[in-house]
Amino acid sequence: MRGFRSGDMAYRDGGGWIHYTGRVDNMVKIRGNRVELLQIEEVLSRHPKIEQVCVVKQHHDTTGEDVLTAFVILKEEDGDLKVQSLQGGGLLRIEIKDYVGTNLPLYMVPTYVALLEFFPLTPNGKTDRKSIESMKGWELDTVPFGSSVESSELQMPQNETEAEIRSVWGKLLGIEASQ
Repeated sequence: MRGFRSGDMAYRDGGGWIHYTGRVDNMVKIRGNRVELLQIEEVLSRHPKIEQVCVVKQHHDTTGEDVLTAFVILKEEDGDLKVQSLQGGGLLRIEIKDYVGTNLPLYMVPTYVALLEFFPLTPNGKTDRKSIESMKGWELDTVPFGSSVESSELQMPQNETEAEIRSVWGKLLGIEASQ
């Protein structure tokens, strides 16, 4: 049998079966598109508020789909900003997603951005990607995919029809409508 240098890693067992074990590089497939994780990390590392970043592919437990999650460490320039961002950080996460969206195609924008104080390290001091992959980024990120700074602002109903529609959707979703 002839082998090709495709970047995939595999081995053949005693029974002749070929077992796929991963890739040589950090290229993953998300929603039918090949994505190079280091390319996303490189763009994110240029953001003025980001010190370190690690982008991983994760399998979302509830939706069952594969998603990109960016784990980010903020710069120490403003300690108060860092603490506030780690506690809430909704607008900062939206800003980061918008930043990536202006520099990369939409399919390369991470679905979740999780803010961390530090990355787990391997015994030799490198970022431990396996430990980061086991974290559930969707539990650390409170900003839904596709949000932007403009769309995150609440707009009140402009007329009676919009108010009725808001009320119906509020009841269906179990959200209390406050005026």
